[in-house]
Amino acid sequence: VQKVLAGFPGVGRFQIVVEQQPGERYETAVLRAGIAADAAPPPGLAEEMGAQLKATVLITMAVELVPEAEIPEAAAAPRFAEVFVDRREK
Repeated sequence: VQKVLAGFPGVGRFQIVVEQQPGERYETAVLRAGIAADAAPPPGLAEEMGAQLKATVLITMAVELVPEAEIPEAAAAPRFAEVFVDRREK
C-alpha cells in the first residue's frame, strides 16, 4: 500500500480502517490517506488511488482523503505501528 501511495504527490501518512457492519457478511476496508496541508488534491484522486490499490494489492478499499494531521505519526514509515485500525466487534 505504501508503495502505491508513494506515487501520489502530496499524500503522506495513511491508515486502513477495517469494519464489519451489523448484519453484513463481509468486512469493509477504508484507506484514510493523509493529504499535506499545502497540497490541493486533484479531482478524482481518491478514485484513482482506489483503482491502483485494487490492481496492486487485489483488495477493494474506499479511499477517504483527510488532512495528514488526522493520521497519527505512529502510522508513518518505517514502523507503520498504527496503520491498521480494527473496528470489528470482538
